[in-house]
Amino acid sequence: MKKRNKYIFTFICLLSFTFINCHAQISKGGFPLSDNLEGSSLRYALTNEWEEMPEFSLDLLEKDSSSFKIGGVRFAYGFNVNLTPNNSGTITYLANGTKVWRVKIHSENALNLNLIFDKFHLEEGAKLFLYTPDKRQILGAFTSDNNHRSNILATSVIEGDRVIVEYIEPKGCSGEISIGRVNHGFKDLRKLPYFGSSEGCEVDVNCTNDLAETAKRSTALVTINGETLCSGSLINNTANDKTPYLLSAAHCVAFVNGYSSNQMAATCVFYFNYETPHCFDKIQGTLEMSLSGATIATIQENTDLLLLQLDEIPPVDYNTYYSGWNIAESIQGKVYAVHHPEGDVKKVSRSLTHPTPSDFDCCDEPVVFSSNSHWEVAGWEYGITEGGSSGAPLFDKDDQIIGALSGGYEPSGCEEDNHDFFYRINKVWNGRIYQKALSTWLDPLQTGLKAFSGLEPYQYPCSRISNYDSNDELHHSNETDYPAGSNENGILEYAERFNTNGVVFGVHFILEKGTFYEKDTIWMKIYTGDKKPDSLIYQQRVRISDSYYDQRKGYFQETTQSNLMSKDNYLRLDSVVKVDSSFFIAFEISPNLKYPFAIYATEKKASGQNTAYFKTNGEWKDFTSHPYYSRPTSLLIEPRIASQLETGVSTIFANERAIEIYPNPTTDEVTIEIGEGALSLTIYNMEGINWISKNNPAEKETLNLSRFPAGNYIIKIVYPNKTSYAKIIKL
Repeated sequence: MKKRNKYIFTFICLLSFTFINCHAQISKGGFPLSDNLEGSSLRYALTNEWEEMPEFSLDLLEKDSSSFKIGGVRFAYGFNVNLTPNNSGTITYLANGTKVWRVKIHSENALNLNLIFDKFHLEEGAKLFLYTPDKRQILGAFTSDNNHRSNILATSVIEGDRVIVEYIEPKGCSGEISIGRVNHGFKDLRKLPYFGSSEGCEVDVNCTNDLAETAKRSTALVTINGETLCSGSLINNTANDKTPYLLSAAHCVAFVNGYSSNQMAATCVFYFNYETPHCFDKIQGTLEMSLSGATIATIQENTDLLLLQLDEIPPVDYNTYYSGWNIAESIQGKVYAVHHPEGDVKKVSRSLTHPTPSDFDCCDEPVVFSSNSHWEVAGWEYGITEGGSSGAPLFDKDDQIIGALSGGYEPSGCEEDNHDFFYRINKVWNGRIYQKALSTWLDPLQTGLKAFSGLEPYQYPCSRISNYDSNDELHHSNETDYPAGSNENGILEYAERFNTNGVVFGVHFILEKGTFYEKDTIWMKIYTGDKKPDSLIYQQRVRISDSYYDQRKGYFQETTQSNLMSKDNYLRLDSVVKVDSSFFIAFEISPNLKYPFAIYATEKKASGQNTAYFKTNGEWKDFTSHPYYSRPTSLLIEPRIASQLETGVSTIFANERAIEIYPNPTTDEVTIEIGEGALSLTIYNMEGINWISKNNPAEKETLNLSRFPAGNYIIKIVYPNKTSYAKIIKL
């Protein structure tokens, strides 16, 4: 007898507002304002008050039977709220008329929180941040670029049970903002036990050569309504027009009493490249590459078909791929699935036996699937599927999608006779209702093809480059002196060399130690140079987060052991940087850091070639001259780079100086010759705090810096096709 599907999961949706769709969640970086604002607060009495959520217990889930979930994993429970500047938090007006609204939200014992803004429309210049009370994790800035006709914004998670929302609105602006939902996380999406929580027989996608690189690039982790996890995959159409269709499972968004599938689709957040790099079994993948919001292209609850259209095309640095498809009636040879079991990093399961057409008689009403609508995979050579794998693509031997996962039968765990069922895209390809047929969307040219190839969406793809070799081993430090980080020798800057041409979009870095502390400043820098770093062409403050959940104590605590350690961190550049032949990516730390910071270095390179450098007494040296780690090595710093720039993306040109500053140093006034066509001017200190911001500055600006404290400041000028930097010294 077939047993009940092991993935059935009770689920509630408490939305009280209507979604249309939601704009991408890509944030613009930057930092919230200082805790102590100079201005006149309008509601002093609320300054230290927290908006308390109702008490949560797992009993709430047991009492809730509003819907079935067949393969999604639920990680949060949602509370409806109505928090606006008119009824909650504090409002402060700064001296220049800027309005600052802050509201504090607390949900006792939550492992994480995420928010859904049911009204979100910002005017140009306004910013929204979400952060923990200690500012060790920050989301944002969200700006007018995140506006969408739905007026909805769904955020990713903030660790812990407290979050502060900060909305900054310049004088004369009149935006609209309202928090409609607070989701209380009872399973932790970003940290242990979610990382590594899948079964031991699961195989990381970067630990095998049995799948195509393109297949893993197309697969994403999906959160729905801030509560549930599924999987999905970008899929191509015959127009090759980069429409961001994502194939998943209908039950991930359907069967919710009183709420439409489109309402649920609007709350989706999609995480790309959440995978362990280099087959490091103890390095968590990055969750920084996310997009928010989608609409339903087509859905068939009776077969489990779901085709979403993302509200945004994934940007070039996400390096995604749109997989091809095959609608053959029979499939021969091996098949494999790529998925996120239990919300874990991306895994692959392979079967050497071809799938067979089958019924999937898994459930009771309302989840009843049509007969013969699924492929049955009768056991896996390695790997299995689990809750959270729902919607995962099933690929044939030619790396084309033939279906997506609905679920499977017990026994659970790593049993050999684990059977799984994927709905067949050939069964949903045509239909009596034209708009519901998958062919309407994936074959808009009506070619009649039975199979179609995938699509590289950008002319100049962006790839991750590394000096790490599979024969290298990571160095693990046993003391406080780290080869590439905090130390007692006064070394504050470390660099990794690369030899290639192109444009850099972002930087991955993997740390032995690391935390974000507001008063500790760490800079990422890019240099040109031949044998050593020479000319600084770009720098950006590293905004990284720290929050560690102690399972034994059952709460988050401040500690140097954080999710930055042994985590694939990704820093997206404010503007991409053009590099030629030889360049260096460096990290500079401040002296007397409160928390240690250290980049992983390799043991002695198997190749014997050194690519790592350090700066001492103003001079750059390679690691063979290191005072206590003298050997050829590489640092785990890895840029995302494209060979050329796509049309319409701004860049920073090396060796081009567009800013003239005098006098410099200065005691009061400074004149800046900017040139024509500048879009904005910003001056910030070495802690990354803005002191001056101007839109559309004149060709020559004279600024009064008399109120500035003595020190070094960075000036940033944004032009339509580049960004330039220079330093000002205030005496």
